[in-house]
Amino acid sequence: RGGALAALEEPAAVEVAEAGRGLPSGPGRIVGSGAGVAARTAPAGLHPVPASEAVDAEVVARCAASRPVPAAPPRPLYLRAPDAKLPGGAAAG
Repeated sequence: RGGALAALEEPAAVEVAEAGRGLPSGPGRIVGSGAGVAARTAPAGLHPVPASEAVDAEVVARCAASRPVPAAPPRPLYLRAPDAKLPGGAAAG
């Protein structure tokens, strides 16, 4: 699709086998290492792209380079709280 990109849902950590349930109906393609598994629960009209046909990183980079530079740098998005422990078992942070 052309135009601005927008999130379809809020980010969430889900099992890959359940990831397809949150997608809108197609037509469309599911891309990524879990595409085949996610497609099993996806609505009709969405099809996984085989790894051999995945989008070339150079194509993605060229598309990104054609967009305006964002006002702020990207920030990390953590979907769950950290679970690191300091020596002795104390929680970090």
